Amino acid sequence: MNTYQDFSKVFSNFVNFFPMSNGAASEAVQKAGKNVEKASNIVLTAASEIVEINDKWAKDTLERAKSVVASSPTPDNWVKVVQDCASENMEASTQYLSSYTEVARKVQMDAVELVLDSAKAN
Repeated sequence: MNTYQDFSKVFSNFVNFFPMSNGAASEAVQKAGKNVEKASNIVLTAASEIVEINDKWAKDTLERAKSVVASSPTPDNWVKVVQDCASENMEASTQYLSSYTEVARKVQMDAVELVLDSAKAN
């Protein structure tokens, strides 16, 4: 069996080496907790938006693929049908990539705002 070192004495010595009032430590922990909560909300909101974009993109792509199959292209017009589908996919991809960019921009601005607010609070 593995035995693990007990760090409680080491931590106790460390805390005693840097004396701090309980009020200041409590306030620091509360501020850090609020900042972590705000950062988590930013990340979770962005992840939710990205999932929505992915879902919509996948559904649109599948609908375009269904339309290709449903059109029952003949060998004569197969190239044109596939080319049209590829063209539509390229146009749609620019829209969805633009949506990703907007989410990233929003996350970046929210993160900068969080950092600036944190710096002002200290």
